[in-house]
Order: sequence, then C-alpha cells, then structure tokens
Amino acid sequence: CDGPRRDDTPSIWFEESAASRGLRFTHASGYSGRHLFPEIIGGGVALFDMDADPDELQNLAADPSYAEVEAAFAAEVRERWDSAQIRADVLASQRMRRAVHAGMSAGRRVDWDYQPTRDASEEYVRNHMDWTVAAATTRFPPIAGATRRS
Repeated sequence: CDGPRRDDTPSIWFEESAASRGLRFTHASGYSGRHLFPEIIGGGVALFDMDADPDELQNLAADPSYAEVEAAFAAEVRERWDSAQIRADVLASQRMRRAVHAGMSAGRRVDWDYQPTRDASEEYVRNHMDWTVAAATTRFPPIAGATRRS
C-alpha cells in the first residue's frame, strides 16, 4: 500500500504458491503503486521505489521520508500473516530435515529414489524361455494380450 488508503481499492499482492503440487511453499511480496515491499522473516524488510529504482538497488526502508509508506506495508503484512508462526514452522521443518539427514548419513547409505527390482535372469533370452514369448512381452508398441513375466 502507498501510505494510507484513499478508497476501498485493495492493494495488489503477487503470490506464487506450489501447494497445488504438494509443496508447502509460498512466496508473497507486496507491491502497490510505485513501491515494492519484500519482507524476509528474520532478515528484515526492504522498500523500493520501482519508478525511480527499477533495478531495486536502493533500499528505502531506513529512509525517514518513507516511514509512513513502510509502516502501511508492515501493517498489511501483520494483517495477512503471522510471521512468528511462519518462522516457528520453518525452524521445526529444518530440525526435522536435519534429523532425517543425520539418520540417512549413518550406516549404509540407502537412496530414496525409486529402484525397481529386476531379476537379471528374466531380462535376457536364455535356454529357459521361449524367444517368441520374450519378444512379445518386450516389444514396443506392445502386442495386444502379451503379458510380462515377473
């Protein structure tokens, strides 16, 4: 928001979320009028005048002449998100991943990748199988009605 609102027009907020794909990640930043307000939890805030500084090189967050604009953005962030809870959730997730990493690093390494089990004796034509059956089950495109041996 660009200072106090003069009407009921909502601020424009861009948000990217990967939750629909099973990822618990959301990136959101505030943009209104000519100002951009990205907040990094635990790392502070930044405020950029996108008209005067489109490359985002000059952080105006500490500039007293922008205190009102920064305060309005900060109020909207507090209204939308519980930053303390987000930080607690991130730290809990990091602790869990560190514990999993420590457990995976001890002893024999086992990858989590999908590794189909294969019986090498069934992958090649040998004396124990009929070549015509093997050809029908490994051909692409598959022959209708052919079933793979397992």
